[in-house]
Amino acid sequence: MNKKAIYFRYILISTLFIILVSLNYFHEEIMSFVPFFPNFLLPIFSIIVVIVTAYLLLQKELDVDNLKYQFLTIATHKFRTPLTAIKWITSSLTKEVTHEEKANFLRQIDVSVNRLMEVVDILTGLARFDHRMEYAYETTWIRQMIDVSLDKYVPEYKEKNISFSITADPEIPLVIIDKRKIQFVIDALFENAIRYSPPGGQIEISLRRKDQYVVFSIKDHGIGIGRNEISNLFKRYWRSNESKAAFPDGMGLSLAMVKEIIKRHHGNIWAESKGKGAGTTFFIKFPIAHTKMKRVTLNKVQGL
Repeated sequence: MNKKAIYFRYILISTLFIILVSLNYFHEEIMSFVPFFPNFLLPIFSIIVVIVTAYLLLQKELDVDNLKYQFLTIATHKFRTPLTAIKWITSSLTKEVTHEEKANFLRQIDVSVNRLMEVVDILTGLARFDHRMEYAYETTWIRQMIDVSLDKYVPEYKEKNISFSITADPEIPLVIIDKRKIQFVIDALFENAIRYSPPGGQIEISLRRKDQYVVFSIKDHGIGIGRNEISNLFKRYWRSNESKAAFPDGMGLSLAMVKEIIKRHHGNIWAESKGKGAGTTFFIKFPIAHTKMKRVTLNKVQGL
C-alpha cells in the first residue's frame, strides 16, 4: 500500500470518528431540534450517516483506481499499433532492400516513434483528468494531418488490402487546433475505420468547406451500427454487440476521448450509419480560422 492510500484511509477513519463523536456530543441539541425524533433511533441514524460518508469517500478512491485502469487500457491499445508497425518494418529491413526502400522504412519508423510520443502526451493528459489536459493551439491545414495518418497506417491497411479514396474542395481554409490532439483524433478514426472494414474494403475520406466550418469525414463499409445505438457511440465504455464480438479486447474509450478533444476545439463530431452491416461515417466540424475568430478563440484558450 502506497503512502497516498495510507493517508486516504487515515483521513477516512478520522472523518468517521469525528462524525460519531459529534453525533454523541450534540445528542441533546439534536433531540431538541427534532423533538419528535425517537431517542432509540439516534444510534441507527448515526450508523447510517457513517455508512453513507464512508461510501462517498471510498467511491472517490475507486474513481481514482478506475482512472488508473483506464489509463493502462488505453496505453496498451494505443501503443500496440505503432509498435506493430515498427516490428513489421524492422522485419522487412532484415531482407535485401534497395537504398530507397531502406530510406522509406526508416522514415516510417520515425513516423511511428513520433506517434508513440503523441500518444504519451495524450495519455499524460488523461492521467491528469480530461478537463485538465493542456492545449497548445495554432493555425494549420487538416489535409496535412490526413496525409500523416495515411502514412502511419500503411502496414494495417496493406495487410487487409484496404484502399482509400480522398475527395477535397480545391481550397480548404486554415483551422485553429492543437495539432497533437487533433492528430490523435484523426488517427483514432483511421484506426477505427481500418479495424472494422472487411478485407479488400474501401475507406472514403472527404474534406469540405461548409459555411464557416471545415468538415472532415471518414466512411468505412464495415459492421455499421444501429440507428438507435448511435447516441451511445461516444459514451465511455460503451460498445455495440457486433464490436464486442469482432474485437473483444476493446474498451470503448477512444471515441469518448475524441469527443472531449473536439469539444475543447469548439467543434462538433457525430456519426451516421444506415444500420448494421452498412458501414459508418464519422464527421468532424472545425471552425474556420478567420482573423476575428482566431483572436476570440485564442482569448478563450488563455482563459482555460
